[in-house]
Amino acid sequence: MKILSPAGSYEAMVAAVKTGADAVYLGLDSFNARAGAENFTEETLKDAVFYCHKRGVEVFVTLNTLVYDNEIATVTKLIDVIYHSLADGVIVQDWGVAELVKKIAPDLRLVASTQMTVNNLAGVKLLEKEGFDTVVLPRELSRAEIEKIRKATDLNVEVFAHGALCVCYSGQCLMSSFIGERSGNRGKCAQPCRMFYETQQKKGALLSPKDLMLLDYLPELEEIGVDVIKLEGRLKSKYYTAAVTDVYRRALDSGEVSEEDYAIIDASFNRGGYTPGYYDGITDKNLFNFYKNENPYSRETKKMERYYDQILNKDREFSQIPVSVSLFLELDQPVKAELLLGEEEYPFTIDICPQAAQNAPLTREKLIDQLTKTGNETFCFEEIEIVLADETPLFLSVSQMNAIRREIGAYLDSLFQFERHTEPYSYQMRKRKTVEEIEYYCTVSTAFQLKWVRECWDKLIFAKADVIEEYIQKYGEIDNIGLWCERIATDKQISKTRAFLTRHPEITDLLVGNIGYLNSFDQKYNIYCDYTLNVTNSLSAGYLEQKGVKNMTASVEANLKNVKNIMTDSAHLTLLGYGQIPLMITKSCIKSNIRGKCNPKDLVMKDRKGEEFIIACENCTQNAIYNPYPIMMSDKLNDLRAAGVDSVRLHFFRENKAQVQEIIHSFKLEQNPLTRYTRGHYYRGAY
Repeated sequence: MKILSPAGSYEAMVAAVKTGADAVYLGLDSFNARAGAENFTEETLKDAVFYCHKRGVEVFVTLNTLVYDNEIATVTKLIDVIYHSLADGVIVQDWGVAELVKKIAPDLRLVASTQMTVNNLAGVKLLEKEGFDTVVLPRELSRAEIEKIRKATDLNVEVFAHGALCVCYSGQCLMSSFIGERSGNRGKCAQPCRMFYETQQKKGALLSPKDLMLLDYLPELEEIGVDVIKLEGRLKSKYYTAAVTDVYRRALDSGEVSEEDYAIIDASFNRGGYTPGYYDGITDKNLFNFYKNENPYSRETKKMERYYDQILNKDREFSQIPVSVSLFLELDQPVKAELLLGEEEYPFTIDICPQAAQNAPLTREKLIDQLTKTGNETFCFEEIEIVLADETPLFLSVSQMNAIRREIGAYLDSLFQFERHTEPYSYQMRKRKTVEEIEYYCTVSTAFQLKWVRECWDKLIFAKADVIEEYIQKYGEIDNIGLWCERIATDKQISKTRAFLTRHPEITDLLVGNIGYLNSFDQKYNIYCDYTLNVTNSLSAGYLEQKGVKNMTASVEANLKNVKNIMTDSAHLTLLGYGQIPLMITKSCIKSNIRGKCNPKDLVMKDRKGEEFIIACENCTQNAIYNPYPIMMSDKLNDLRAAGVDSVRLHFFRENKAQVQEIIHSFKLEQNPLTRYTRGHYYRGAY
């Protein structure tokens, strides 16, 4: 099992390597999910990769944000830069970026970021088909869920073992962008989950989880077959990187954790305690630290930093690459060498010529003894074979023998500096044409809303399975109704969805918001994609069309200028025209954590500005936190037409009959009766 360490800076990268990381992950100045880190330039990336590869450490570069069409040319250049830096792979969130990597640099290993929300086996199987090398599983998965996926896939499975926990499923958080215009999906999360809120029952950091720590679970993770444990922390210092890498390295190698190790972890960073989190089934209030705060800079932290300064300032290597070498020595001829690295053989010549010995002939033992004094070299000899071609005794001085060792090291360095060639690719951005007519469909939250919409509008309506079942019991008919699938779908829920559709073969329209569903149904179904699939560019839209999608909703973080650039061949492009946005989807039941018990009634939570957020049950295991104001675009339909939007969705959350009818009527008249509403990001954008 490998350790993947964070490198928010060059110094942190060195710290990770010197304390035992098997791999590091780092970002460039743009399109990575930690825009606030120091990050890397084109030149420092090349230097970092060379430094790591000389020491047998892999490098993965993060391109794990959403991308707009006007940025694709820039991303294309960055992929070229990453490929020529000789990095091992890229971590991606956006399907469009994944498609670019496959076109431009197919030898780069593709890693599916946790931002992709691949929380089920069906989604992992889709990644297999699409040529991914590794999947970073969501932090919300349990031990049993990880084990199930591990047993059923050939992909490398990567699991977060340490660091910050998000309260929202990664890739699904809109709270930062909607309250502060800083998008977590664009690497600029303002961390609203760490802020203080209040309800009638409680005040505090009600959404702030403790940090994850799976230090005690490493043998179990290894037994499950996890390939990589990931340590979070690119926004933290080099000392943090050194500390957590060092402690996890020693624990993984020895199988033991000391009290001193826990003390080092506490001194490195502490958000009010640690938790094994969802991995160990913890979803209640014990997951949280309602009263924070992050630990102050303490005496123990200073002591920890002094300790790691001593380690980092030493000119020493944590590990050395094992190589085997064969040397052929002949009188007055350059030394012939053959290097064995892994399973590859590399012959080369060293311009040092043995002379005839006068009184101290060279022996194999003497040469081997001198060669193995590798000291601070980044390699060590696993095996040395010496062939002396002449019967004439040969002589090499100590300096010549040392020079042979240095030449071997220099040649080994050259093996990590080769040329790669990318595939030529150019992207021509286009714009959607203005449309005349807009199609509509609705999503509803209750059987009553389903009935009310049908009474005044003959449009397709999507509802969850339990709502449809209730509607059937009350009213019987279900024509022109589609199934709205769970946005965070477990494999069990996907199986239930299949069973539901088997019972109701007349339902052929499906609205899906999780990639697991893209790999779960045959062609008889009309697939609509929810905005939770984060479509922000033509390449991701094109990928979904290839998967048979007939209608896709653009990301609610895209503005109308972005939307106008999202080209589709035949699929309809939808925007959310009305509805309250769920800003977070949480696995933990926030309501029961605050109230002390489960209660189906909505909970109102206020922020420091007095804005009221509704916390509602998404299903029996999840909560959704809704924006205080609904998006409303009924009086801006001409702007949507000009952007080429040919489909609009109306979403009803807690509206009564009169409100449902009023909203539908407003879209027919293209008027806005509301006084409390938002335009979302359609004019401002999320950056």
